[in-house]
Amino acid sequence: MEGKTKIDIKQLCAKLIQRRFLFVKVLSVVLVVSVLWIFTQPRYYNCSIQLAPESSEGGAIGGIGSLASSFGFNLGGISSGDAIYPSIYPQVVSSTDFLVSLFDIRITSHDGEINTTYYDYIKNYTKTSILMKPFFWMKRLLKNLFRTQNLGNPNKKENDVDPFWLTEDENSIAYIIGDNISCVVDEEYQVVTISVTDQDPLICATVADSVRVRLQEYVTNYRTSKARNDLEYFSKLTEEAKKQYDEACNEYAEYADSHFKPSLKRTSTSIEKLENSMQQAYTTYNAFLVQKQTAAAKVQECTPAFTVIQGASVPIKPAGPKRILFCLGMLILGFMGTSFYVLRKDIFG
Repeated sequence: MEGKTKIDIKQLCAKLIQRRFLFVKVLSVVLVVSVLWIFTQPRYYNCSIQLAPESSEGGAIGGIGSLASSFGFNLGGISSGDAIYPSIYPQVVSSTDFLVSLFDIRITSHDGEINTTYYDYIKNYTKTSILMKPFFWMKRLLKNLFRTQNLGNPNKKENDVDPFWLTEDENSIAYIIGDNISCVVDEEYQVVTISVTDQDPLICATVADSVRVRLQEYVTNYRTSKARNDLEYFSKLTEEAKKQYDEACNEYAEYADSHFKPSLKRTSTSIEKLENSMQQAYTTYNAFLVQKQTAAAKVQECTPAFTVIQGASVPIKPAGPKRILFCLGMLILGFMGTSFYVLRKDIFG
């Protein structure tokens, strides 16, 4: 067909061979830069945990609705409450309240040299590439030059963390922790996978297991909130009723002991009244005790069960960076870029 240019592959290959010294120079520079860049990047590890939350029909719809609404979801006419829970887990894990709750996790490094909180570890012990330090230094310098008014909470006590009013450092650490943690839900099988990335294998596994535990606690607190409030309410009423019953018993016993030979009708009537009051107090106490036991059973019933399919395990090998693959990839890109530069006129005419 007219206007269609025929490309001679042999001629193009010959032209590339002629410029082989250019390829040597370019690929040498690419290799050196790639090695300098990738070998200064700190190693990191990954630990994954898989959970299978219980799923049951009915029940706990109100608790789920409150949990979903707190994250901006409207469940509408959903009739099966438990099925929505795994879908909410990623939002729970990425929320500021949850990330801040991880600040106080006690961690120990694999070599035992670091023993501190997760917040302090991220702030003071996280390694960075030596090539990036000049950029970080410039960033801090510019931040100090253009520092705005301090908007921190003036009433905040030392070492206290308020998720509602974070400092600049606390907000930055929470952001970093959020990047290190991943929560993915398999919509088909409703399996929750929690992944944590960190520069130390033991810290990585410790944080992953802590995230699992605190996520379970977080969800359990929402699921059992009403039942626990009922239990607390009936426990208080039961304690008060027990106190009143004990007082009625003591009052009856003291009066009966002091009038053990009732000869007057008034004395007999008073003893009967005290006995009735004691019986009424016992009936009230017993009724509240039953309500308390029922509320305790309700708490147990609302407490969700989690099956740990894959628990936390200290990773043996680092997850990255993949240094050899990175260098090979950069060499391939360098070769392709140089080839395009050499053959640009032959390709585009």
